[in-house]
Formats: sequence, C-alpha cells, structure tokens
Amino acid sequence: PLVGYLLIPFVTTFGTLTGAKVLALLVSVAGTVPFFLLTRRIVRPYLASIGSLVYTWWVFADPLAFGFLTLLVLAVVLLGCWAFLRFSDKPTLDRAVTASAIMCLVPNLNQTAIIPYLALLGLFTVFLGVKDFPKYWRGLLVLGVMGIILSLGTLPYSQTTATTFL
Repeated sequence: PLVGYLLIPFVTTFGTLTGAKVLALLVSVAGTVPFFLLTRRIVRPYLASIGSLVYTWWVFADPLAFGFLTLLVLAVVLLGCWAFLRFSDKPTLDRAVTASAIMCLVPNLNQTAIIPYLALLGLFTVFLGVKDFPKYWRGLLVLGVMGIILSLGTLPYSQTTATTFL
C-alpha cells in the first residue's frame, strides 16, 4: 500500500516511465546505506565499504530487472535487521520502538515478505546469545505488540486483495 505514495511524486514530476526509473535508481542507491550499516556490524568498516560499493554496483547495474519494490523491500529488511541487532545489543524501550517502527514498514510494502522476515528475526533471536534475558524478552514483547499495532493498517488492503483473488 505504501508504494503508491512513494511513486506518485516521481510519476507526476518526471512522467510515468522516467519517474519509475528515477525512483528505481534512487532506491537502489539508498539501499546501500542499510547494507553498509548491517555489514559494518559483522566485518571491519573498510570491508563493509567495499561490500557496499559492490552491492551498489550489482543492484545499480539493472534496477528495473529487480523492480524498485523488491529493492525497496530489501533495503527496509536490511535496515530492520540492523535495528533489531542494535536492539539486541542493548534492549531498551527506545531501541525497541525504533526497531518495530522500521520493521513494520515491511508488511506495508510487501505482505509476502513477512514470513521469511520473521524467520530471519527468529534466527537472530536464537543465535544471538542474549546477556540480559528478561530485559530482552520484555523488549521483544514491546517490539511485537507495537509491530502488530503498526501493521494493522495493512489489513484492509490485504482483505480486499484476498477477496479479489479468492
């Protein structure tokens, strides 16, 4: 549902085809930032920079083959994973709210990405080795409740789509 709101200014400014292409190029380049933030947590910063340049070149090479929606969802998923890992390092209320706000963009962009995304976050939870277990689970509870509340906006769209195709 949110994609139309993102696409409208580009289409009205640049025309239908050029607007879609400009948006695809911007999204492909903007996806480099979450990729860098996530890889910087795993490897040294200079390797993360090199990886981000390769990622940008790979995605930028043919963004319309992927489609800007796929690239946008991938960028939001990477940003949500970064926010979730940031929350896992230090489970505080502000980090839980930030992570859930970012992660709730995924169902608003693409409902089919929810299941693999939740599986990925579940794997993060299992393999992190959490230090302060009760505080972490309280934060996950806040994250889950806020995630459900923020995702409720997709229900009318999902129900309309389901009744149309079923």
